[in-house]
Amino acid sequence: MRKRLYILLLIIFASQILTAQDTLLSEVLDIKNSANVENYFILLKKTRDREKYIEQLREENEKISEKIGIINNYINAINAQLTSTKKSYAKLLVFVYLNKFYSYNTFSFILSARNFNEAYFRYKYIEVITQYIKKLHISIKRLKTELVYQKSTLEKNLKMQNDILQKIEHQRALNQEDLAKLREIDKNRKVYEKFIESLKEYERNQQFIFSEINKSLNNLSQIESPNADSKFESLKGKLPSPLQNAEIVIPYGVHRHSSMKRVKITNNGVDIISESDNAVKAVYAGKVIKVLPLPNYKYAVLLKHGDYFTVYSNLTKVSVKEGSLVLQGQILGYINTGSGNKTTLNFQLWYKTKKLNPENWIKF
Repeated sequence: MRKRLYILLLIIFASQILTAQDTLLSEVLDIKNSANVENYFILLKKTRDREKYIEQLREENEKISEKIGIINNYINAINAQLTSTKKSYAKLLVFVYLNKFYSYNTFSFILSARNFNEAYFRYKYIEVITQYIKKLHISIKRLKTELVYQKSTLEKNLKMQNDILQKIEHQRALNQEDLAKLREIDKNRKVYEKFIESLKEYERNQQFIFSEINKSLNNLSQIESPNADSKFESLKGKLPSPLQNAEIVIPYGVHRHSSMKRVKITNNGVDIISESDNAVKAVYAGKVIKVLPLPNYKYAVLLKHGDYFTVYSNLTKVSVKEGSLVLQGQILGYINTGSGNKTTLNFQLWYKTKKLNPENWIKF
């Protein structure tokens, strides 16, 4: 009996452990889905963009705070002026009542004067007091209207400030989630190993493309293409993006992560993503000198524009052939939709054997 009970307890305990492991495994798998170079740098970019956005919100909040301070000071000044005007108005009404200017006919009051000069003086005196009473009344109404308007403006600004503070908190919360994912990649051994393997694959593709470009450059004199040097140079900073609605996710150059010391990536170009476009287009007219099968079973297309080269890699389908001439904006191929419904393209730009930063040439 005891033996059966012991076995039963062991089975329950083991099932609980397995359930816990399954839960942990599912969490790790979720992180694993992000443990590649593309997603890693997308997460980094999102956190950096949010930090910039949070900073913009803070600056906007400071401006609104200054505006609220100015409005509050103005409201206090209006209140002080309104109080003073009301006191003057009240005193004048008391004065008029005590002197009984309106307790009998104004015309009779003027006619009861002893002479013409006194009658004229009484007439002007009543006229001045009447105008001053009207002026004070109008002033009080104007101040009350202005006060209502300023209080309404203050309420709107306070609401805007509250909305901004909520946005800041929301963006901070999102950042914490993404930063937690990045930290988990670093902490979890299996996930980290997968990420490092993805990083190595990325580097292999970069090195392969670099090697193929060098081979092409060695045969430069044998390759015919339109002489586009001067025209190409004049379009620096104005060339269209090879993907529509694109933004840079991995910039040009060497990048090292602050906490993951072994993580370093060298990008000979820029990696760009787009949520709405997967058709890769030529940034300028040129000649297709290479269609390269890449180690990751994708393709790269090399175009020549005089002594300039553009490289479009990570294509899953190619629409041009080696030796063909292409026009600016012509579709070179397509990229499969990646994670988060985004497409990622590695784009490089060369002048002879010199790598150039595409960010200085392309209008993203």
